[in-house]
Amino acid sequence: MSFHLKTALAVMAALLALGRAQADGPLTLDIETAKRLAAAASPELRQGELDARVAAEQWTWGVRAFLPTLSVSASGDESVATGGPDSMSKRFSLSLSQLVFDGGKLSYQRRLSAIQLSMARKDLDRKRREVEYQAANLFYAIVAGERKLAITRDLVELSRAQEGIAAKEYSMGKITEVDLIEIQTKVLEAELDLKKAAQELDDQYFELGRMLGLDEGDELLLEGDADPGYAGVDLSGQLERLGVDVLRASDQLEQARLEVESLRAQLSFSERTWIPDVSLSLDCSLSGERLPLNGFNYGLSLSLSFPDPSFPSSLDIGGRGSSLGERGLSESAKVELFRNPAAFLDVASAKLAIQYKLEALDTGRQSLLKGLQRLALRYENERTVRSLTQRKLELAQKKRDIALKRLDLGQVTRKDYVVAESELAQARIELFSAWLTIRATEWELESALGIGSGALETYVKGNP
Repeated sequence: MSFHLKTALAVMAALLALGRAQADGPLTLDIETAKRLAAAASPELRQGELDARVAAEQWTWGVRAFLPTLSVSASGDESVATGGPDSMSKRFSLSLSQLVFDGGKLSYQRRLSAIQLSMARKDLDRKRREVEYQAANLFYAIVAGERKLAITRDLVELSRAQEGIAAKEYSMGKITEVDLIEIQTKVLEAELDLKKAAQELDDQYFELGRMLGLDEGDELLLEGDADPGYAGVDLSGQLERLGVDVLRASDQLEQARLEVESLRAQLSFSERTWIPDVSLSLDCSLSGERLPLNGFNYGLSLSLSFPDPSFPSSLDIGGRGSSLGERGLSESAKVELFRNPAAFLDVASAKLAIQYKLEALDTGRQSLLKGLQRLALRYENERTVRSLTQRKLELAQKKRDIALKRLDLGQVTRKDYVVAESELAQARIELFSAWLTIRATEWELESALGIGSGALETYVKGNP
C-alpha cells in the first residue's frame, strides 16, 4: 500500500471518528489525529503532493528522449503550364531519427532529474513534518493552557473565599483596612490572570481549528495531558552523533551537493567539446502523379555535431537510392567561426562557481553544527530551568503549608497566606511553561534530525 493511500485512509478514518464525535458533542482529538488532520488540511502540502505527482509523471515520460523521433508528412504540388505539361506531383514521406551518442549528457540530465525529484519528495516530507510539529506544539500548548487555567481558577476561588473571611474580620476589627485592601488586590490580580489565560486559550483553540480545517463553531476536546514531571532527554555524549545525523538529514546541504555535482558535470561537458554528438536518420518517401504512388526513394545519413561554443561544427555523411535504380552519396561539413570568442571564460567562471559552492557548502555544514550546539546548549539550560522550577514549586508548597498552619495559630495574617497561595499557583504555572518550552525545543531537534515529533527520546535510547 502506497504512502499516499495509507495517509488518505488514515485521514478518512480520523474524519469519520470526528463526525461521530460531533454528533455526540465536542470533537475529540488525540495528538496523532491532530497531526494527520493538519497535514491533510494544509494547502501547501496539497499543492506539493500534486506537483510531486506531476513531476514523477514527467520524469517517467522523459525516457522518450532516448527513443527515435518519427515524423510523417504529405504534400502535393499541382501546377498548370502554358505550352508545357501540367504537374500533378504528390509526395508522402516518413523520417526516423535516432540519437546514438551524446557523451552521456542526456543520461546525466535524466539522473540529475531523478535526484531533483527525490529532493522534491524529501522537501515535501520536511514540510509535512513542519506542519505536524506546529500542530503538536499548538496541541500541547492548549493542553498545558487548560491546566494553567484550572490552577488560576482555583486560585481565584480560594482568594475570593479568603476575601470574604477578611471582610468579616475587618468588620470585627481584627485586621486593618490596609490588610483587607491588599487581599482584595490579590483577588483582582488573580481574576485578571484568569481573563488573560482564558483569552489566550481561546485564541489557541481557534488557531488549532483553523489549522485542522474545522468549522469555526466546532468545539474541541483534546485527549492528552501535560506532564510537568517530564525532565527531557539527557543528551550527554550525544552531540557528535547528533551532528552527523543532522548533516545527513539536511535538505539544504543535499541541495547544495546536487548543485556542485551539476556544475562539475557541466564543466566536464564543456571541456570535452571535441567529443561529437552522433545521430542517425532514415528517410523514406513515395512520390508520383496519381495514386497509388509508385516512386520510392530512401536515404540514410550519419550526423556528427561538435558542440564547441566558439567554433561549432558538424559533419554529415549520407547515402540515397530510389526504385529507379538511382544511387548517391553525399557529404557536407560546416564550421561556424567565432560564434562566442569569450567561451573560454565560461569554463573559468564554472570553475569559480564550483569553488564558491564548495565554500558555501562547507560554511553551511559549520553553520548547521554551530546551530546544533546552540540548540543542544539551550535544551540543557531549559532542562536546568525546569529542575530549578520544580525545586521552587516544592519550596512554595512548603511555604504555603507553613503559612496555613501559622494562620490557624494566629501567627501570620490572612494576607500572608493569600500571598503564599498565589506564589504556589504561579510556581505550578511556571512548571507547565517549563515543560512546554522543553517540548518545543525537542521538536526543533527532531526537525533538524528529520524524525517525527515526539520521537527524540526513542531516537536517543535506540542509539546509545
